[in-house]
Amino acid sequence: MKKLKIFFILIVSINICLSAQKDSIYTNLELAFQNPQNVKILILKNKKLYQLPSDIDLLENLEILNLKRNKLTSLPSSIVNCKNLIKIDLSYNKFSTFPIILKELPRLKELNLYHNELEYLPSEIGEFVSLEKLDLGENYLTELPQQIKALSNTLKELNLRLNVISLKHQKEIREKYLPNTKIYFSAPCNCDL
Repeated sequence: MKKLKIFFILIVSINICLSAQKDSIYTNLELAFQNPQNVKILILKNKKLYQLPSDIDLLENLEILNLKRNKLTSLPSSIVNCKNLIKIDLSYNKFSTFPIILKELPRLKELNLYHNELEYLPSEIGEFVSLEKLDLGENYLTELPQQIKALSNTLKELNLRLNVISLKHQKEIREKYLPNTKIYFSAPCNCDL
């Protein structure tokens, strides 16, 4: 009987924990703004968004923001007030300019800009001091600024697949810029021509 009580208490505790965690995940902007303090994870993928609302900063406890597969070209300046953001997924959007504003997020560890329209990385990339994982795959990058060296002790993983970076510059990135980072490039191409 005692074992049954302990088992029952354990099951109730697990359900309470799971329920609390589930309550912090939102997939609807309107519902998220009804409970802004509760939102830790906001998943707005495939919503055909052209912009995020400027009052996104009301979600002050937001940790993960998934905006994958939308039509975004920029982010509102108020996003810098979401100081708890750890991970942002902006893949499959329309960014032609790197969102430098995100350097103001002190806890940002993961940034995904896979499949956008980026042609260059700004020198301010070196100011993303907490970044551990950066995905820049399938853009139009031909080189990285040397300021990215500032991330050599923090950046653990960098995806540069499906960009047009010469073999010479790939070697420079690996050996001189980010020797401690796991870097992914596409198979060699005729980029040196």
